[in-house]
Amino acid sequence: MTILVYYSSMKIQVLLGMIGSLVIGVSSSLAGPQTYPLTCVFSGKQFIGLDKSVSDPNNMLAAKFTFSPATKPSTAGVDPGTCAWKDRAFRAGEPHNAIAVIPNAMEYFSIKVGNSNIPVYAPAEGLWIPQATISGYSITFQVYQDSGDAEDSSPYFRIVN
Repeated sequence: MTILVYYSSMKIQVLLGMIGSLVIGVSSSLAGPQTYPLTCVFSGKQFIGLDKSVSDPNNMLAAKFTFSPATKPSTAGVDPGTCAWKDRAFRAGEPHNAIAVIPNAMEYFSIKVGNSNIPVYAPAEGLWIPQATISGYSITFQVYQDSGDAEDSSPYFRIVN
């Protein structure tokens, strides 16, 4: 392989490109499922459920919410109460709910509502949860589709960040 180094810089780039692809392929298969950006704009009326009954060996919480699927990509704007893919509208059969499994480590935080700062008690790794009660709050999650478990067989989007 080092012989290619002496032939031309173009072959070096091709070789490095092949090596880079191999490395990326190996690391992505070890990293877990492929994730996609999902932008959600909350209506202020959506319910964010915190469920401590998730198989809880590590003191975890499940933050769950439902949304209306967008009929256009997020680049065209996202209406309150909806979630949208960056590059397309939702397809028939895609889930309309999402779940984030986060550590149950609660802390006090302050969120700005109008001209006031409101103290909230929320999961340290789920700061978006109290902010989701504010109409117009927007966040982009990295998600993958999960098929549910034995208790709830309905598919959902698993939030990974």
